[in-house]
Amino acid sequence: MGWDGHKFTNLQGVIGANSGYSIVKDLKNRGIKVEEARSTRNNFTKLKNGRIDGVADQGIVADAYIHKNKINNIVKINKPIATKDYFLIFSHVFSDQNPTLRDKIWDEISEHRDELSKKFMPRYLEEYQLQPGTN
Repeated sequence: MGWDGHKFTNLQGVIGANSGYSIVKDLKNRGIKVEEARSTRNNFTKLKNGRIDGVADQGIVADAYIHKNKINNIVKINKPIATKDYFLIFSHVFSDQNPTLRDKIWDEISEHRDELSKKFMPRYLEEYQLQPGTN
């Protein structure tokens, strides 16, 4: 199976994705069969057991899961299926009264987002996997 940045090639079955993730709708809109799961762990377990053909997840989440669990018998496709912007939203009042501070916060987030995500994602995954009902 492959992904050329627009469509899958040689996809025979289903792609797993976490319930509630926007990628589920994106894939379904492309006519791709999606099996939703409660967690990244569930999706990788299904992949390991041959129940799904691939996992669509946030790159940083999947990378941390793969690294933490020393998974080396899968192939990661590096072209994203979709890219999404995320936002830190301020009230109109705060934004109007503090435009310099608002912009400074956004700049700091932009500058450090990737490095901090890589640093803290393994810890997040560990805590997330320990929550009841996420197995």
